[in-house]
Amino acid sequence: MVNMLTQPERNVLDGTIRDAESRTSAELVMVIAPASDAYQSAVLLYGFLLGSLIALLLWITNIVPDFPLLMAVQITTLSMMMFVPFLNALCLRMVPERIGKQRAARRAYEEYQAVSRHVPTATPIVLFYISLAERYAHIVQSRSVREKIPDSEWAHIVRTLTAEIASGGLCNACVNAVESSAKLLIPHFPERAGMTGINPTIIEKRS
Repeated sequence: MVNMLTQPERNVLDGTIRDAESRTSAELVMVIAPASDAYQSAVLLYGFLLGSLIALLLWITNIVPDFPLLMAVQITTLSMMMFVPFLNALCLRMVPERIGKQRAARRAYEEYQAVSRHVPTATPIVLFYISLAERYAHIVQSRSVREKIPDSEWAHIVRTLTAEIASGGLCNACVNAVESSAKLLIPHFPERAGMTGINPTIIEKRS
């Protein structure tokens, strides 16, 4: 999985966003999340299945014949799947891609709604949402932006962003996406006196 931004990388990206915002009246926000959901149901399912399999093998081979001990093996396996980071990350990778994409898309719009409540209604907003576990990137725009710039332009930026993240360059991918977006926005939403961005312009979800 691609790592989250280091502090120097965060400073570079923050500077790129602020520079872009100084040239356009649009609000640019970058949200980076390790995962879009805890997927507790999937973790419980996989933990239960693995624990049952281990218990069954121990019982068949007569290594652990007692039922209470077999139950303890199941509970221990389930707990490890929930609380050991490596095993938990493995569960996330086994979540069906379709479900992961749906959860990530929903989370992107939830983040957009949260941001939109903190800026004036007429302010153009472009929110970049990246979920590393699902390998998902999405750009959500306010209505005023969608009316000026066709979806095909944003789709191209998303494809490029996703490809560059996959190669391991999260910071460079985000910087390039912001710069490409600024080029689209500036002709339609030039700098306006008195416009200020929300703080922070980068939102990293740590859990």
